[in-house]
Parts: sequence; C-alpha cells; structure tokens
Amino acid sequence: MILSMRDQFNKFIIAVAMGVASGLLFDFTRIVRIIFKLHPDFLVRFEDVTYWLLVSFGMMQLILNFNGGELRWFLIAGLMAGMAFYFVTISDFVVSVLRGAIKIIEKVIQTVIDAVTYPVKLLIRLLTPPVNALIDSAKNAVKKIVSLFTKIRLYAKIKIMKSKKNFKIATRKI
Repeated sequence: MILSMRDQFNKFIIAVAMGVASGLLFDFTRIVRIIFKLHPDFLVRFEDVTYWLLVSFGMMQLILNFNGGELRWFLIAGLMAGMAFYFVTISDFVVSVLRGAIKIIEKVIQTVIDAVTYPVKLLIRLLTPPVNALIDSAKNAVKKIVSLFTKIRLYAKIKIMKSKKNFKIATRKI
C-alpha cells in the first residue's frame, strides 16, 4: 500500500504520541516503585514485563488500526522519537510533580488518620490512670483474699491436728 507523504507524516505524529504515552507509562511504573520503596525483585520484573507487554500491544494496535498491519520504519522511528522527546524534555518534571502529589496525598492521609485516631488516643490517656488504679486495687484485693484463704487453711490444719490429738487422747483413756 502506497502512502502519501502527508499520511506518513500523520502516522509518524501518532507514533510519536504513542512514544510519549509509553514514556509516561514508564514514569508511572517508576512512581509505583518510589511509593513502594521495598520492592522485591520479582515485582520489578513483573512491572517491566507488564510495561513492555502494554507498549507492544499499543504498538500492534497502532500498526493494525492506522497502517493496515504493515510495519513501517517511520512508525518505529516515531515511537523511539516520542520516547526520547518525553525523557529528554518533560520526564523529570512529571516525576517531580508526581512525587510532590504523592507527598501531599500522604500528608492528607496522615492528617485524616490523626483526626480519626485522636479521640481514641485522648480516651486512652484519660482512662489510663483510673484503670491502672483499679487494676492496682484489684491486685491488692486479690493479695488480701489469698492471704486470708492461706490463714484460713492454716487455721483449719491446726484445728484438724488438734482434733486428731484430742481424739487420740480420748481413745487412750477408754
């Protein structure tokens, strides 16, 4: 299929846009790695494979939909030029803006968490002294009860021994 220069230029521009979108998608994966700092190697590999599968799928769709399935050099050049343009010009800006947005979101989430947990923390602070005093009183009461039962048990042993002794004395006299 013969393409005019205008059609080739239009498809080249579409391929450049696809390259810019691919660069943006790659920066998105970089931001995910920044958010989840401790990234196991298998997740990094999975992200890379997923990224390249998405880019490959997008390029295949571009070739099928806009070029009748014919692979032309200007499509590959457009994709590479778009990615190069993106990474040279706006990638650092996009990453820094997304990092700033992430920091703002983290602060908002932390503020919400603090606002939600503040009443619970306040309640814990207010109830800790009385609860501790109640626990101490309960411990002292348990100690007194244990001491009392120990004395009762000892008293009962003494009474049993005396009654056995009295019984022996009584049986001797008979």
